[in-house]
Amino acid sequence: MTAIQPQRSAWLVYTMVAIVLWGVWGIVSKFADRELPPAATQVISTIGVVATSLLFLLSPRVRQGTNFLYGGMAAFGVGLTASVGNLALLLSLRNGGEASIVIPLTGLVPLVTIFLAMLLLRERINRVQGAGVVIALVAIYLFNAPAEGGGAAGGSQKLMSKWMAYAIVALVLWGVAAVLQKVATKYISTELSTVLFALAFVPVAIVLWWLGQIGKIEPITWHISGKAWGVAIAFGALIGIGGLALFAAYRDGKASIVTALYSLYPALTVVLAVPIFHEKITGRTWIAIVLALMAAVALSYETPAGAAPPRGFEVVTSETGAR
Repeated sequence: MTAIQPQRSAWLVYTMVAIVLWGVWGIVSKFADRELPPAATQVISTIGVVATSLLFLLSPRVRQGTNFLYGGMAAFGVGLTASVGNLALLLSLRNGGEASIVIPLTGLVPLVTIFLAMLLLRERINRVQGAGVVIALVAIYLFNAPAEGGGAAGGSQKLMSKWMAYAIVALVLWGVAAVLQKVATKYISTELSTVLFALAFVPVAIVLWWLGQIGKIEPITWHISGKAWGVAIAFGALIGIGGLALFAAYRDGKASIVTALYSLYPALTVVLAVPIFHEKITGRTWIAIVLALMAAVALSYETPAGAAPPRGFEVVTSETGAR
């Protein structure tokens, strides 16, 4: 009994590691915003995503699957939607969104996943998830409702502030990525799905580089500081490594419990963002953050088993979406 007990609790260790990695990823996202334009971060970070995700090729289960065509197409779609979602996140931060607010908001990926799963996969939600939907909608309203002092957290007199619009785009794209990941893992292994997810970042990076070359966006330059290189690579590497840790957690633990715990990672970003970036959070926004975390846990209650690494993935998991 004593000899095998550590293996039984290994999932908890992996989950805690994933929470730390993704929580730090939220902070690195803000640092990336300070060092580079969003498109440049997305292009350079592709190196980190691909390099770390290729570790999955070492798994003996990478060749397992029943339909590599359907599974491969879905997994590649995960990467495309997740990478564009990451770009939307960076644009949200660039347009006034604070990391302590944007990360908890985009952490509501299960909200989108549930609606799409109900529509496309004909899945049903339970009462806890239904309550989570209501809580999530209240949190979204509080994030964007006008505040007396204005500012990024409070929005403005517009229906939706610019940073909020980009954050919602990221949220929707990551939700789509999560549903595609569910489809992918029905046909191919999670390891192969993750490798294809990472490779899908490459064409997105090429398109962004080309758009810069023809003047549609700010040109992508490779002549940047060592700090900028380090932040951009770390942004991508955390997606790959965070996904690796999360996959290990899902492999050894119960998906519903792992997902509920993992959904709390934005709390770490909030705790770190306030002192590091001196972000000011109003009482109403604190309520919105807490509600968002509660909603993420409720929405993840008793989700179907079958895990997959990130958003970012938020890297990409079948339960929480891509980062």
